[in-house]
Amino acid sequence: MPDPSITPVKRQKAYAKRSKSGCRTCRYRRVKCDESPGACKRCTSTGRQCDGYDLPPVSHKPFFATRIGIPQLTAPGILATLTLEERRGFSFFQHCTVPTLAGFYDSVLWEILSLQIGHADPAVCHCSIALSAVHCGVQARQRESLIPRAKTESRRWQQFAFEQMGRAFQQLRRRHASQDPQYTVTVLLCCLLFVAAEFALGHYDNAFRHLRSGLRILRDQQIKVASGVQTPLEPSLTQTFAHLDNQAGCFGSEGPILVIDDDDDATLYSDMYPRNNVKNGRWTVTEVRQIMEPLAGAVVRFCRRQAITGYDESESAVSEQARIIHRLSLFLMFTTNLNDQPGRVLTAKEKRGLKLLQLEAHALRNALLSLPVSTRKPQFHEFTDDFEIMLTLAAEIQQCEKDSSDLPQITLDIGVVPPLYAIAKRTVDPEQRWRAIQLLQSYPHQEGPWNASLLSRTLIESLPAELPFAAKGAEDATGTVVAVGVRD
Repeated sequence: MPDPSITPVKRQKAYAKRSKSGCRTCRYRRVKCDESPGACKRCTSTGRQCDGYDLPPVSHKPFFATRIGIPQLTAPGILATLTLEERRGFSFFQHCTVPTLAGFYDSVLWEILSLQIGHADPAVCHCSIALSAVHCGVQARQRESLIPRAKTESRRWQQFAFEQMGRAFQQLRRRHASQDPQYTVTVLLCCLLFVAAEFALGHYDNAFRHLRSGLRILRDQQIKVASGVQTPLEPSLTQTFAHLDNQAGCFGSEGPILVIDDDDDATLYSDMYPRNNVKNGRWTVTEVRQIMEPLAGAVVRFCRRQAITGYDESESAVSEQARIIHRLSLFLMFTTNLNDQPGRVLTAKEKRGLKLLQLEAHALRNALLSLPVSTRKPQFHEFTDDFEIMLTLAAEIQQCEKDSSDLPQITLDIGVVPPLYAIAKRTVDPEQRWRAIQLLQSYPHQEGPWNASLLSRTLIESLPAELPFAAKGAEDATGTVVAVGVRD
């Protein structure tokens, strides 16, 4: 009979190095994986979801090696289940990609909301890592002429990004049938991250497909909110989609998808001056931008409607065009007065933001004024002075960015690229055309669907075929690019 006073010695498990080639699920459970192609049988036979395999290890420096010191992430939650490379990727997204996504203005969506959800939601987390890999790929492509191996690095970044996109889709499919109230926000944020990544990769068809899907989801959400079934979403999320909805209308995509109430159109013509924040000098550039966005949407809707109807010259169309032009002129005076407002010293970022809004207002007004009519073709030589003002603003904005070392490489905001492209396409002054092209070449920007480098190359290649230059202006006057010059 064994002595009860003797404690049996526990057998120690022999040490074995942890496998790095098994599927993620088995590695997380700390069990041996059979590594079956596609999905391991150890997971599927027990009813578990196999999360797939990592890319094969390679003997090179880490993917997200940067010159700046990025701290290791210590926050609990989804980040604890990531590989070391993925944690580096999310850290790169937080410290490098988010500032460029925020673009020219302060952004609640990117600087706060995306990081909060990304730390808690695996789908958003993997989307963020994918975009950070695309961001690094963009940087690698810019070095291709200087570093021979940069092209290989760019392909590796793209492969890693596609892997992370696949993981994000897996997570979204798992939760598709759930009743999670945050699922809509998760899907819409992932959609924006996919759109930004596809634009940066030059996959415009995919980007617009993602965008249309997100816009339809948001449109259905708007209808439910209007009927009192659901609560409104975060305003910054809705505003970003509305901004992209307007941009998509300039690329031959279907017209604005989001629901626009008639009352919203009426507010375009209400007095913008008696806003308390503006009167007291406590305004922000974001608030001023919110005045511009409905005007931009009105211009896009009007131009598309005119293009579809054959440039209607009815009294109602002429009256609507005049009202929008008048509001844009008032907006320009309004922003000029803000620059000279007593008791308010503007920061460099605020000055740049106001100049960007002024440049956009000039471009929108010019697009309306240059619409063709049956009795008269656009006379682009009449806009030489307007183009000169826009070129001066673009040069000043560029100087502001050089001073602050703030050059966003991937952003969904509209900045200087569309106005410069419009000038280069419409002006009859060769000197202005080349100045616009040179400014485009000096901007390493991807502003939504507008790629400055690609557009500048397209403009240079098309110059010999555009003489006389003004003959083709009617199509361009609507702002419709039809994406011919910006696709692969």
